[in-house]
Amino acid sequence: MSKQNNITEKISLRKCVGCQKLFERTSLIRIMSEKSSGNILIEPEKKHYGRSVYLCKNEYCLKNALKKNKLSKSLKKKISDTNLEKIKGYFKAS
Repeated sequence: MSKQNNITEKISLRKCVGCQKLFERTSLIRIMSEKSSGNILIEPEKKHYGRSVYLCKNEYCLKNALKKNKLSKSLKKKISDTNLEKIKGYFKAS
């Protein structure tokens, strides 16, 4: 009799702040405020420490999150105009 390995893969779910729906972490865009410097990073490639917010890859969720000021509330930081333009530019490019 052979032994079967039941390997269960852990799926990380995150909530989009724009539409409040749960998705796999890999299908969302991560926006974070770096703890040490306070910089806003979009889709950081390395692990950084700080507060993160996840958004769907569509402009509707971005507009909804900006309209209700959800990004600033979730990051617990006021987002500057230059960072807002950087975030909007990222969404237009993708």
